[in-house]
Amino acid sequence: MLGSDAEAAEEELTELLDGLRENPDPATLVSAWDTDGVTNGCEATDHNITGDTAGERLDEIAAEITHALAQVSESDVVIVDGLVEYLKAVRDDVAKEETEDADEH
Repeated sequence: MLGSDAEAAEEELTELLDGLRENPDPATLVSAWDTDGVTNGCEATDHNITGDTAGERLDEIAAEITHALAQVSESDVVIVDGLVEYLKAVRDDVAKEETEDADEH
């Protein structure tokens, strides 16, 4: 059994949480995207990714993509699970293609 102060605190917290559910503050929200939802398969061309693209540049590209998403999202914070790993795979695929092309000539 709760005392009167605890009951009042519980009621106040419930009202506060209900208000946040109805009118969330964008600063308190996080938008989570999966890689398939934010990539189009043209990242190598769109971002000039080559087999020699440094990991730091891939991090910058990931930051550019998430920043662009934040501009159109209902929240200020955007997370794209697996984006850097995806961009590394793109780079590795391009490097393989470049090697194959060089071997053919």
